[in-house]
Amino acid sequence: MAGSLAHKEWKKVFNQEHLEELFSLKLKNSTSTGIDWVTTEKLEQNLSQEIGIILRKCASSSYHFTRYREMLISKGAGKIPRCISIPTVRDKLTLSAVNEVLTAVYGANATTPMPQVIIREITDALKSSEYDAFIKTDIETFYASINHELLIKQVHKKIRKEQICDLITKSIKTATVKPNASIKTEGRTSGIPEGLSISNILANVYLQPIDEKYRSLEGCRYWRYVDDILILAPANQANNIRHMIEKDMSKRHLSLSKDKTIVGKLETGFEYLGYYLLPEKTSVRQSSIINFERTIESIFRSFSSAKKPNPEYLQWKINLKITGFILDNHKYGWVFFYSQINDLSCLAHLDWLIKTLCDRFQVKDIQFKTFMKTYHEITKALHSTDYVPNLDTMTIEEKRNIVQNIYGENVKDENDSFVEMRFRLLMKKEIRDIQKDVQPFS
Repeated sequence: MAGSLAHKEWKKVFNQEHLEELFSLKLKNSTSTGIDWVTTEKLEQNLSQEIGIILRKCASSSYHFTRYREMLISKGAGKIPRCISIPTVRDKLTLSAVNEVLTAVYGANATTPMPQVIIREITDALKSSEYDAFIKTDIETFYASINHELLIKQVHKKIRKEQICDLITKSIKTATVKPNASIKTEGRTSGIPEGLSISNILANVYLQPIDEKYRSLEGCRYWRYVDDILILAPANQANNIRHMIEKDMSKRHLSLSKDKTIVGKLETGFEYLGYYLLPEKTSVRQSSIINFERTIESIFRSFSSAKKPNPEYLQWKINLKITGFILDNHKYGWVFFYSQINDLSCLAHLDWLIKTLCDRFQVKDIQFKTFMKTYHEITKALHSTDYVPNLDTMTIEEKRNIVQNIYGENVKDENDSFVEMRFRLLMKKEIRDIQKDVQPFS
């Protein structure tokens, strides 16, 4: 059944018309480039020919991925940076197609749920008298430790089509190298590269046996977000469950972090995915609030020290920190991420902080939005509010004004396509800043 589904999805996805549509929907506005530095604009000039090459080589199992470009993301002082693998645009299109096949075959079971959905489920479970203890743990170097043989074996249970398995195998074995690398680098023998469109779903497929076992384990509740695991259980079973999951992870060549493995009572509270949770209280982890405060203060400080301070830029940046925004129908922002809290005192504190920073840096005549109103708009009236910017509904002239007057780029005489590209590039940077505001969880 699953094998025939994979074959059916392959035919649906790997054809000229669908790949052209996929490029237009998923990749056309992408600004990242692989080690060959070929942009989406350049590839689009020969899109039909490039897709022809993809289809021909994939059908004959002769497709090979170009080495991925390494991009390091800092995780803070004293921590090893996260290594992201950036494929070429052609490889990105091929991987997007593979991802569609995998998503159709595995469905929701191999999709990483949103943190807010997990937190909502946890807060509901905390109200139950069934559990009085928690086990919280973290998989050490999760992606880098995934065993290729076990992963492919797991994939083969549902996907028998040779061409799909060939692409998956080659994609995870392709090396990630520094830009302008000239020395031939050996491919991977273990682990899967982070940053590929198929990375998350393959990681979830790899852990399906464990996820299924513990989700159905009687007397406990289990959640996993990438490498962060939380289990609620009766106190008299908690340590046994901890030892059991350690053994199960070991069978899949994975280790749990000793430093981050905690067994405790629910009444003492615990942190998970940036939240602080008690049976009757859901709040934001204190360190997350402190980090966010520093981010806001740094924006005020930069404004105050600028030779030519731009009040419009300050207002725009701070309001984005407060409300977040919607782009490509996705929600981004600090309050969006922490929308499951019922402890609103932290939001009142942040509103107080904005007023305090205005006084300290002598910022006058600028009206900022508030965290409290943002929370109520997001949780009560998101689909009707205009308090949170929806960038998808902005006109090109509004975008031109933002690029020109807020970010200080001269686009007055540029065409609409160029303005759209610059606007999206600037907003992608804002998204990266927002992601820093809510990371890391561990």
